[in-house]
Parts: sequence; C-alpha cells; structure tokens
Amino acid sequence: MLDTLMDILLFRLHKRNADSKTPKLTTGTIVFGGLIRLSLIVIAIWWISDVWEFHQFWPLFSLMVIMIVFYPAYREMSIFSDAVDILKESTLCGSCKHFEPSAQICSRYDEHITEEHIPCEGMDWEPHS
Repeated sequence: MLDTLMDILLFRLHKRNADSKTPKLTTGTIVFGGLIRLSLIVIAIWWISDVWEFHQFWPLFSLMVIMIVFYPAYREMSIFSDAVDILKESTLCGSCKHFEPSAQICSRYDEHITEEHIPCEGMDWEPHS
C-alpha cells in the first residue's frame, strides 16, 4: 500500500505486474491519485495563505491544479486507454458483451482481464449485439 501511495504522489507511470492478475493502472487509480494530489494542494495553499498571508492565491492554486492534478491524470488516462485498446485487440474478451473497458473487468465473473488471464477461458463468450 505504501509503495502504491508513493507511486501516486511521485507521478510514476503504472505498469502491470507480470505475476499479478490485477492491472495496476485502472480508472480508479487515476481518480484516486488525482484526489490525493488535489487534497495535498488544498492543504498547501491553505497553509500558504494563512502563514504567509498570501490571500490572492487563486492564480497559484489554478496553476498548481493544472500542473500537478490534471496533466498527470490526463497522461495516465491516455496510457490507460492505449492499454485497453491493445487488450481489446489481443484477447477474445475485447469483443465480448461482458467486457467492461473502464475497469478492464469481466462483468459476468467480476475478475480482471489480462492478456494472460481470461476468466471464462472463452466458454461464456457472447458477442456485442
């Protein structure tokens, strides 16, 4: 948990573990990282405006939110959508109606899908209608 928190705070790009069935980069980790960084910025700006009596902090706050919250989230979301596109093309699950691309999960079995792990092994595959 601590190494995941450090990854989020230090803007490290997440890579999937070869030995894990769960992908590290999901929509939830992107949003969670953004919320953590936003809360740290709010606390820092609150401290700056209180201690240094810098009451016109809105331009600084806006720049910090764009640079520290929105841009890294956008960058990770583009990497995530590229990974989902590759997963859709390389597995049978990408054309199944039970595949949920925002979470890389099979909604029927409630398990994450990777290139090495297909939850139903192709037995319950149903095409999109």
